[in-house]
Amino acid sequence: MIVVAGLALLALIFVARIFEQLRHVNPRFDHIQTRLRRLEEGLANAAAQPAATASAAFGSPERSPQVPASPVVTSTPPRSTAAPAARPKVEAARSRSDLETEIGSRWALVVGVLVLVLGVAFFVKYAFDRHWVSESLRVAAGTMAGGAVLAVGLRLAGRGYPLYGRLVAGGGLAILYVSAYAATALYALVPAGIALAWMAMLSGATAFAADRQKSQGLAAMAIVLAFAAPFLVAGNQDRHIALFAYDATLVAATLFLVLRHDWLFLALAGFWLTWATLAAWSGESYRPAYFASTELYLTAVSAMFVVVANELRRSAHPLAKVVRASLWSGPFLYHVASVAVLFDHSLWLLLYFLIVSAVGIAILSDRPWLRLLLWSVIAVPFYTWVATHPHAEWFVAALSVAFGLYALHLAGQLRAFVASSTFTLPERLLFQANGLGLFVWAYAPVSGHAASTAALALGLAIWYAALAAIFRRQAVFAVVPHALGLAFTFTAVAVPLGMAGPWMTVAWAAEGAAVVWVGLHTRTGAMRYGGAALLTLAIMRLLVTQFDETLVGFVVLLNSRAITGAFIVALLYGAAVLHVRYAPDKSRRWVVGFLVAANVLTVALLTADIYSFWEVRGEQFTASFKREVSTSVMWAAYGMGLVGLGFSRRSALLRSLGLGLLGLTVAKLFTVDLIALDGIYRIIGFIVMGLVLLAASFLYHRSLRRSSPGPAGMSPVTVSHTGLDG
Repeated sequence: MIVVAGLALLALIFVARIFEQLRHVNPRFDHIQTRLRRLEEGLANAAAQPAATASAAFGSPERSPQVPASPVVTSTPPRSTAAPAARPKVEAARSRSDLETEIGSRWALVVGVLVLVLGVAFFVKYAFDRHWVSESLRVAAGTMAGGAVLAVGLRLAGRGYPLYGRLVAGGGLAILYVSAYAATALYALVPAGIALAWMAMLSGATAFAADRQKSQGLAAMAIVLAFAAPFLVAGNQDRHIALFAYDATLVAATLFLVLRHDWLFLALAGFWLTWATLAAWSGESYRPAYFASTELYLTAVSAMFVVVANELRRSAHPLAKVVRASLWSGPFLYHVASVAVLFDHSLWLLLYFLIVSAVGIAILSDRPWLRLLLWSVIAVPFYTWVATHPHAEWFVAALSVAFGLYALHLAGQLRAFVASSTFTLPERLLFQANGLGLFVWAYAPVSGHAASTAALALGLAIWYAALAAIFRRQAVFAVVPHALGLAFTFTAVAVPLGMAGPWMTVAWAAEGAAVVWVGLHTRTGAMRYGGAALLTLAIMRLLVTQFDETLVGFVVLLNSRAITGAFIVALLYGAAVLHVRYAPDKSRRWVVGFLVAANVLTVALLTADIYSFWEVRGEQFTASFKREVSTSVMWAAYGMGLVGLGFSRRSALLRSLGLGLLGLTVAKLFTVDLIALDGIYRIIGFIVMGLVLLAASFLYHRSLRRSSPGPAGMSPVTVSHTGLDG
């Protein structure tokens, strides 16, 4: 049954290759048919011309030359009408002839080979089941038959029957492979090594014949069977070194044929067969002790495919770009496989990270997007390794590699900047990611070694401040905002780390403000949106993680929530000021958004502190009354402050925010306080709110009185919308 299944599989491969060959043979048949049609038309014209000449020569002499002879007059119309009637019949005959040629020369060959292979397979199975011949005789007969078929096929291919001969030769090669497989795997007549050498020799001879005859199909079949050979004769012994040497030699031979004949299909087949066989071997036989030889093999074959992908740039084949794109996935597969192989061997893995980064940065000096991708594919597995190796014994190694990777990418960026004098978007992203990545990489080893993470952040802040100063002194102004942004970010991180506070929220907010600043300075809209998104994430994290907590030692305005929120509010005001400074005519919506967010967050923080203050005094019966009164009074006071500030700054926005908060306070008085409060607390709340509303109304009346004698009725109430013009 195994023999039958193998023969059936090989028969399917034959059919697939026949289709491939027929696709190339079609143009040849079309060319031959076109030439035959032209030859037939020429013969028809040559036959018609003598007939016309004879008719003119043997005409009646007594007829006047001015009057056309009657035979000439009567013979012309039948000829002109008969030709169109006969033309469809000729075309139909030719169509039937083409179909007959197609079926007889191609499909009969395909079906005949398939039927013959299946017939031989059924006969062999029938003979095996009845033990007509011994095992040795079976193998010998199969080997002789396969060799004869292979020789006959190659001879036919050289005698002018290329498609027919190559197909027959492929069948002979398949029979030889099946015989070798049966000799070692089924009957154990010969050692696996001898069978593998026999299969390799067969594939080599077939590939040599394919090279001589320029047959990509025959070469592809030889390569496919050669890759399958080690699995057909696999035994229980450890031969991974021999397997790697065999596959590397096979890859080299495949790529030699690819470059020699521009066989792109063979390149794809060799590439994916290499990775498929490696994956199959790894799933069954890989051991951690094999890491060195496996990594050496991966490096060798990946380098060969990269060389071929680079050489295919000169190929004129229409599929060259597609094949090159497929081959360029090899470095990524190599990286994934190398990390998997070396992950349990830490020193080799760290050395791999440094070597790959150095080589990649040197090669990709003028390709910033690829350098950013290189940093990403190294950063993720390195951080994974750092997180899983927090032991003190790896402290020095982890920090050394972290700073080494950082220095390599920073040096590559400076080199690229000197060469081009431009600081493009991928370079900016890499500059930011490299700095933040260094902190993330070093954080786990430093914290695991009981060292100060705040000192780490402060040291990075000082370093980037120094870089900004150096860049400014060297007139490299494009890098200065990015360096200052990172310095500000690490300073903001160092403060809460020293206080053991919510440093992640502070880091997001600080980085968001820094990115907004850089986006304004470089006029990059994407970075402005990215910075605003980071600020939004910081606010959301503050609301989710800290607004519901109230510690026992709570102190109003001197707790981690209030301090973190005040820092974010300051950043929001700073972002609004930056927008007014860099783009005063085009940033009104940005300014309004930042100012509204800052004031809403301020009111929310003050409200949360009031609730927490009375929550720690929950045993008092009047705590809830006092909480509601305090909240209403605070809202009213804050709203009144915004209205007053709006008049002093001539800001309609601040006045609108103040009036909105006052309206919200009035709504709270009549919907919540009127029901929940009782006695003196209700009285206090309503009196205070009434006085605040009267004060706000007085401010508006005074503004109207002062503006009445002004020119053209200009009122300070409508002079400015942002209040940041002063």
